[in-house]
Amino acid sequence: MPLNEKKSRRWLGLGRLHKAGKRKTESRAQQNRSNGMFSMAKFAALRSSKSSLSEQGTATVSSESLKSGPYATKMDPSIDPPAQEQSVPSEVSLGRPQAGSSTTQQFTTNECLSGSEPDEHCESDVSTGIRWQEAEGETLMVRSAGYRRTSEKYPSAGALYECLQVDVLNCPQRLPRMSDRVELPDLPLEEESDEAESRPESWFAPDIFVVTISLPMECTGNEDEAPCLTISAYFGMKAETKAILRQITSSDDDQSPKDNSARSEASAQVNAVRLFNEWCRRSPSEPGFQGRFKFIPHIANLTSFGVPGWVAKFSGKPVLIKRANKTGFLYSRKDESRHVMEMEVSLHPFPWVAKRALEQLRKEVFHKALLTLGFVIEAQEDDELPEVLLGLTQLCYPDSESAVPSKEFFPQSEDSAR
Repeated sequence: MPLNEKKSRRWLGLGRLHKAGKRKTESRAQQNRSNGMFSMAKFAALRSSKSSLSEQGTATVSSESLKSGPYATKMDPSIDPPAQEQSVPSEVSLGRPQAGSSTTQQFTTNECLSGSEPDEHCESDVSTGIRWQEAEGETLMVRSAGYRRTSEKYPSAGALYECLQVDVLNCPQRLPRMSDRVELPDLPLEEESDEAESRPESWFAPDIFVVTISLPMECTGNEDEAPCLTISAYFGMKAETKAILRQITSSDDDQSPKDNSARSEASAQVNAVRLFNEWCRRSPSEPGFQGRFKFIPHIANLTSFGVPGWVAKFSGKPVLIKRANKTGFLYSRKDESRHVMEMEVSLHPFPWVAKRALEQLRKEVFHKALLTLGFVIEAQEDDELPEVLLGLTQLCYPDSESAVPSKEFFPQSEDSAR
C-alpha cells in the first residue's frame, strides 16, 4: 500500500477512534454508577465490619450497613440498593483501601455545572466526603499552536487521560507515594485489533497516572510536617491516546500533519502525546525536564465571592513545579499488567504570599465554589504545540472539614498516614 494512503487511513482511524472514545466516556458514567457510587458506604461498612470476619476470610456487609455510618453516601434514587448481602474480600478491609473510597462521584451535574450556590444534590458534607465530577478539557486555557509568536491561549482539545477516581484526605503531614498506599482502580477494557495486540508497547507513558497535591492548611512555615489537605486524582489512559502512542512509536511513523487547523481533536493531540511520552522518559533522570509539569487551579467567577484581586489572579494561572524533590516528586513502578506513574506536588515550600492566598480560598471560598484542577506539560517549541491537558477533575464545593481524616482512611497501621 502506498505510504500516503497508509497514513491517510491511519489518521482517519484516529478520528473515528476519538468519536468512539466520546461515546465510551458517556457510557462509562453509567458503569461508574454501579461500580463506584457506594464507595464511601463500602469504606464505612468495611471499617465497622473488621471484627466480624468469617472463617472463610470474608467480611459480610449488609445492605442496611451501606445506608449508615459516618461516611455513608446519599444514595442516588435512580440506583437500586443491593438486594442481598455482599461479600467483600478481607484483604480489602485489612489491606490497602480502595482508591476513591474517601469521596463520592457526582453524576447529577446540572446543578453543579452552573457554579451557583451548593444545594443538597452536590454539596460535600461529612456523610459523603468531598464530592467530585468529571470536567471537560475545554474548561481550561492552554498554549495554542504558534504560541511562541502570538502568546495566545485557547481551550484545551480534550485531555489525554480520563479521571477514574479521586481521594481527598485531611492529613497531619505530607503523604508521599499515594499510589502505593491504595488499591488502584481498574482500567476500562478496550477492544484492540489483532495487529495492535501483537505489537509490544514501546512507549514510556503510564497506563495509570496519579497526581497528588499536598495543600497546607496554614501559611506559616514550609515544613512537610504541617497539617495539609491531600488531593489525589487517578487517571487512566484513553483509548485514543494509546492509539496515538502506537502511531508515533511505530517504525514507519512520519511526523504528524503540521496544519493544526485541519486536524481533528484526536490529531490535535499528537504533539501533546509525543511531549508527554518524552517527559515520562526523561523526567526520572532530568530534573529540569521534570520541571515542565504544570498544574492549573481554576475557580469560576472568583471575584463574585468578594475575593481580593491579588488572590483572584491565581485562578486559571498555570503553576510550574520546577523544584524536583522539593515541590515535585516523581514515582514510577511497573508490574506484569500495567505501568503506574505518580507526580506528587507539595505546596508546603511555596512562597508565603501563595500559601496565604490558598489559605484564604480554602477558608472562605472552596465550600461555595467549583474547584477545577488540570495538569499539563509545558510546550516550548513549535513541534510541541498546541498544549493539551493530561487530565483534569472538578471538586464540588469542597469543605476541608468534610475530608476524611487519613488516620481513619488508613486505620490498619500507625505509619500509614506518614
